[in-house]
Amino acid sequence: MTKERIQIIADDREQQCDIPSILASCAEVELLLKRLQCGDYSVDGWLLIERKTVSDLLLSIVDGRLFRQAYKLSQSAMAALLIVEGHFKEKENPALDRRAVLGALASLTLTFGIPLLRTQTRQETVQLMLYAAKQHQFIQHGIVSRGGYHPRSLHKRQLYVLQGFPGIGPALAKNLLQTFGSLSAVFDASEAELNKVRGMGVTKAAGFSQLLNSQYIKSQ
Repeated sequence: MTKERIQIIADDREQQCDIPSILASCAEVELLLKRLQCGDYSVDGWLLIERKTVSDLLLSIVDGRLFRQAYKLSQSAMAALLIVEGHFKEKENPALDRRAVLGALASLTLTFGIPLLRTQTRQETVQLMLYAAKQHQFIQHGIVSRGGYHPRSLHKRQLYVLQGFPGIGPALAKNLLQTFGSLSAVFDASEAELNKVRGMGVTKAAGFSQLLNSQYIKSQ
């Protein structure tokens, strides 16, 4: 396989930290700085990353910004990821109850379907971005097959099938099946019907419909 450069778009407001400069120093990365409508980093056009330090995460819970950002991320056609960087410290934000933090994180992952990963340093955040991009390139070239977890029960296998589609996480897969009742009904649904499902949105509905209905063209 020809090794591809990793294309990363960094929001220009991220220049206040040194992550863009770390990315720019990586020979395997093609970096572009521009204003993103949501998220802080777009990786190879398939992964949208919101990066928060621990203190910023807590502040965003208090002012409600986290949920507005999570909603925008969930509406993107790209897969979404929240990276929380740094160490949690006791009394980091005394005005914020620990139960509120746990509730916010549960809502983020279960309601919005956005996974959360932890890193310790900015260098580790960069490495996580690169690992994700490389694994995705391997899969795109057919080097890694979808393996690992293989559900046994029928309803879990149905969810597993839907989660194989780009941008469809556990929460959205469940919403689709609850709305339409079966996989065949999901696949037969119109773009307008898909758009009405909670968490789907216009962009994801269009992408899902295009993926199902486009004519397959055999590569030369």
